[in-house]
Amino acid sequence: KLTLLAVVLSPFIILAIASAGKKMKRLSHTAMESLADLQALLYEIISAMNVVKAFSMEGHEKERFAKENRWNMRMNIKLTRVRALYTPLVELIGGAALALLFWVGGRDVIHATPDFITGKVLTTGDIVSLFVALQLLFTQFNRVNQIYMSVQNAFASADRTYTIIDMEPDVKDKPGAVEIPDVQGNIEFRSVSFEYNPGEPVLQDVSVTVKPGMVVALVGASGAGKSTFIKLLPRFYDVTSGAILIEGVDIRDAAIKSYRRHIGIVPQDTILFRGTIRDNIAYGRPGATEEQILEASRMAYAHDFIKDMPDGYDTFVGEHGATLSGGQRQRVAIARAILKAPRILILDEATSNVDSVSEKYIQEALDNLMQTRTTFVVAHRLSTIKNADLILVMDKGRIVERGRHEELYAGNGVYRNLYETTLSAERAHARPPKGQSAADGANE
Repeated sequence: KLTLLAVVLSPFIILAIASAGKKMKRLSHTAMESLADLQALLYEIISAMNVVKAFSMEGHEKERFAKENRWNMRMNIKLTRVRALYTPLVELIGGAALALLFWVGGRDVIHATPDFITGKVLTTGDIVSLFVALQLLFTQFNRVNQIYMSVQNAFASADRTYTIIDMEPDVKDKPGAVEIPDVQGNIEFRSVSFEYNPGEPVLQDVSVTVKPGMVVALVGASGAGKSTFIKLLPRFYDVTSGAILIEGVDIRDAAIKSYRRHIGIVPQDTILFRGTIRDNIAYGRPGATEEQILEASRMAYAHDFIKDMPDGYDTFVGEHGATLSGGQRQRVAIARAILKAPRILILDEATSNVDSVSEKYIQEALDNLMQTRTTFVVAHRLSTIKNADLILVMDKGRIVERGRHEELYAGNGVYRNLYETTLSAERAHARPPKGQSAADGANE
């Protein structure tokens, strides 16, 4: 009878343990999301410290951090409360069950009541033996409860980790993808349309054929689709309709690495990795020799400033190349592209964020880089792409004009308006302030 009673009472302990584990997992998820938000906010504030100081927003950012930190603290307090509540709760249920069993068994011993199942009259020794056994059992229940809550906490962490690990890339090789062994630079955009969000076209019916060695410039107002155009070429995204062909092969049918290794990119916002200048230049070609690295640096007009640095090519550049100026970072990125020796080159407004002196060196480095390569140039300053073999004028995701500079300028259309507007802005920027001579401006 007492054993049956113990079995009947055990599910209450199991239910308490299950309830604790469920709450622990849910709260652990929330607490980890809160911690991730707090860390992201902290990284954002530290990364933009100069902007915060410039706008005297230290108090505002301190309050933002305090608010996020308070929410994170509340989530962790709730976690602690669950652990603090359910551990003694399981012990209480176990203790109450033991007390009930001891009371029922003691009463049967005192009144010499026979067990209704076995017919045997229980002795004091039987009650003590059963009590000790059940005490050991309920102690193990308590340990299981603690382990179960820890496991649920770990499961919450694992769920977040495996959410990322199990993510399938949007762009990947299809089964039986073919290799493109010999990329020369033949590229065709065939009626390409693209949407980031359904029903919101960014590119519409774009078609262009590019031969090896051609320099193709993309111009247009902000939001015209220039950056999206060049992101589709290395297949960072798949086209919504149409096709992009390299050497006559639809890139969706080709192994991604077989053509990406022939593409070099010099972005507008240069990305350098923590490490030395040598590591960053050799990033796309890890087995490069010292002489190859030096030659790429000379062609990028980076060698002179690198050798003047305290540790030369072994200078540590910090996170995102923080120890280098914008022009220096850009020239290191160009050296990296030169060393890779790509057949297809993408220049995304590579000189838009640098001063005129750095621009001169960078433009000369880019001229070296573009030789004999199929090149796509997104230009901020239209004066830099006058010699392009083909200029594509984009507006609202469409190519509205195409041709060389001379014929487009003579056409008195969108390109001419863009060119004259941009050229006027460049001249105004270069003109010295009123009351100051050009020579004085140059001396400054």
